[in-house]
Amino acid sequence: MTNWWLDEVAHAGQEHLDAAYVAGYEAKAQYDPTPDLAVLARHGFCATSAIVDLGAGTGRFSVQAAAICAHVTAVDVSPAMIDVIRRRTADLDNVTVVQAASSATTTPAPRPSSYSPETPSWLFEPMLERVGFEILDKEYVRNAYGAYTLRKR
Repeated sequence: MTNWWLDEVAHAGQEHLDAAYVAGYEAKAQYDPTPDLAVLARHGFCATSAIVDLGAGTGRFSVQAAAICAHVTAVDVSPAMIDVIRRRTADLDNVTVVQAASSATTTPAPRPSSYSPETPSWLFEPMLERVGFEILDKEYVRNAYGAYTLRKR
């Protein structure tokens, strides 16, 4: 197996780079961050916590998390998504918005032979462990999205 770098902008999907599509993204995704925030609370997430939202999209989770924690760093590769997050969080002092590929902080990973619901694990888990996080819980939703609950070691 050879190591490779995933070009996350190229694989974001053209629709995620298109401002018109991104404008209707939340209506299509129908994502409610409330259950995810409840999981975090069970693991000690509180007013003194900080969170990194990788693949933040339009920032729906980031905005709600910012209301109950000390700091949120919202990371997304799409310039169109980043524009929306920046507008939504312009008045929030505890949110940092970063346009970057989530793999930019890790080393090349072995390329999987095929896609499965757990495919994000080979990209995210080594990165999270390398920067000092313990994985407390993980869940893959609709074979497309993964949610991790972490604790800094």
